[in-house]
Amino acid sequence: RDELNMMVGNQNQHDLFRELLTVREHLYVHTLLMMDQTATRDRVVVGKRVEELIEQLDLIKCQNTIIGFPDESGISGGERRRLSIATVISNKPSLLFLDEATSGLDSYKALEIIKLLKKIAKGHGTGGNRVTVIATIHQPSARIFGELEELLVLVQGHTAYFGPANQLRSYCDTMDTQCPPFTNPAEFFLENLMESKIDRLRVRDAWTSSKRGSDTKKHYLLSAVKKNKVTTTTGEEESVDSRISGLVQLRVLLYRELIDRRRNKILTIVLLVRTCVVMVFVGSMYLGLGRQSDQTAVQSINGALFFLMVNQGLAFMISTVNTFPKELVVFRREYSSGIYGIIPYYLSKSLSNFLLDMILGVMFAPIVFYMVGFSEDNIVFGTFLAILAMITFVTTSAAYMISCLAASEQVAYLLAILFISFTLVPSGFIIQLDEVPDYYIWLRESSPYTWVFRLLMVNQWRDYGPIECSSTDQSKGFCTPLERPFEDGRAVLDFYDIKSDHNEAWIILGGMGLVYHILGVSALAFKNMQCH
Repeated sequence: RDELNMMVGNQNQHDLFRELLTVREHLYVHTLLMMDQTATRDRVVVGKRVEELIEQLDLIKCQNTIIGFPDESGISGGERRRLSIATVISNKPSLLFLDEATSGLDSYKALEIIKLLKKIAKGHGTGGNRVTVIATIHQPSARIFGELEELLVLVQGHTAYFGPANQLRSYCDTMDTQCPPFTNPAEFFLENLMESKIDRLRVRDAWTSSKRGSDTKKHYLLSAVKKNKVTTTTGEEESVDSRISGLVQLRVLLYRELIDRRRNKILTIVLLVRTCVVMVFVGSMYLGLGRQSDQTAVQSINGALFFLMVNQGLAFMISTVNTFPKELVVFRREYSSGIYGIIPYYLSKSLSNFLLDMILGVMFAPIVFYMVGFSEDNIVFGTFLAILAMITFVTTSAAYMISCLAASEQVAYLLAILFISFTLVPSGFIIQLDEVPDYYIWLRESSPYTWVFRLLMVNQWRDYGPIECSSTDQSKGFCTPLERPFEDGRAVLDFYDIKSDHNEAWIILGGMGLVYHILGVSALAFKNMQCH
C-alpha cells in the first residue's frame, strides 16, 4: 500500500483542507509529510519544492491567504482546486487520479484546470517527470474536449469507447451515426447514442465487437505508468523505507495543530471568559463559608466542591468531544494517502491542547479558593490546584475517547452527556458511597469523579480541625453544645464513607486517563479499518 501511495496521487471531488491554514502553510506541512527523511531534514529542499508548487500552479497571489471554508471568506473555488492538485503532486507521483476535476467550476476555470493538468502530464510542476493523468469529467465543453488526449467512455461500467479523443468523431461514423460538423463529439455521443437502454446496450456491444475494442490491452494503464519512474524531489528512486518516522510526523502535525489553535482565537477567548465568570460566580455564591467553621457550612462547602468538579468536567468535555468528528473526513483522506499514522495524528491533537487545557483548568482556581475560604494552608491550596489539573486530564482523556468512538458531532455530544450523567451520580455527593447498590459498585469504582470527589474531600477536611456548633446551628435545631453531627473534619469524611488517605486515587486517575487514550486510539484505528 505504501508503494502504491508513493506512485499514485488521488484528488477527490471535494477539496478538503484545514481551513485556518494559509495556502503556503498547507503546502509546507503536506510536503514535509510526503517527502522522504533525507529531504525532510533539509528544510531548504522542502521550501524550494513549496515555491515550485506555488509558482507553477499559479497560487502566488493567494499564498498567504487563509484557505477558509467553501462559499465563505478565503480563497476562490478555482484556487481551491489548484491547491488540491498541488497537494497531490507534491511528492511527484507517476499516476494522478482526479475525481470530477471540473465540477463546481465555471467554464473558464474548468478550462484552466484542464490546461494545467495537461501541463502536469508533460512534467510541469513535477520536476520534469511525465505523469499519467486520469480524470473523470461530466459533460466536457468543446474546448475542454479539444484538450483531451486519450478518452474512455463508460456505459454502466462497460467500455463504450477507449482511444484517442480526436478519433471519437470517426468512431461515431462507423456506427452509422454521423456527428454533424461544428458539434461537440462528446455531447453528441452522450446525447444521441445513449438516450435509452437499447441505445446504451448497442453502443456497448458495438465497441466490444469492434476491432479497436478487441485490440485494447488489459494492461494499457500499467504500461503507461511504467514509462514514468517513481522519483523523489532529488531525482533519485524512492524507497518505501525512506518515508519519515513517526516522531517526525508528530512534530509536523503538532506544528500544524498549534497554528490552527493560535488562529482559533475566538474559542480560546470564550473558554477564558467562561472559566473566569464561573469561578467568580461560585466564589460569590459561597463567599466566606469556608471560614465559618460551623455545622451548617459543611454541606455548603461540600456542595461547592462538587459543583467545581462538575463544572470542570462539563467544560472540558464539551469543548473537546467534537475534536475528531469535525475533522474525520480530512483525516480519512490524509491517512488513506499514507502521509502519517494514526498514533502521531492522535498525539498531535491531544498534545496541542494539553498545555492550554491545563492552564485554563487552574488559572482561575485561586479566585474561587480564597473567595470561598476553603483553607489558608498553602499545601491545601497546592493540592487543590493539582486535583483540578487531574480532573482536566481525566476529563479530556475521556472526551478524546468518546470523540474517536462517535461518528458525528451530534453523537459525540450525546455520548458525552451520558458519560457525565452516569459517572457523576455514584461519585459520593448525590448518593452516599456506602448506599450505592451492589450491582452499581463497579460503576462507582470505575467513575473518575468518584476518585476526584474523594481527593477533594480529603484535601478539604482531613486537617480541618474542630467544627463548632454556632448560635445559628442551635437556632435551627441542628446541634447542641454537647451533641454535634461533625466534631471535626475527619468526622465529615466518616459521614461520607471516605478514608482520610486516598493516595492511590492519583495512580488510579492517571491510569484511567491513559486507558481512555488507548481506547481512543484503538477506536480511531478500528473506525478507519471499517472504511477500507
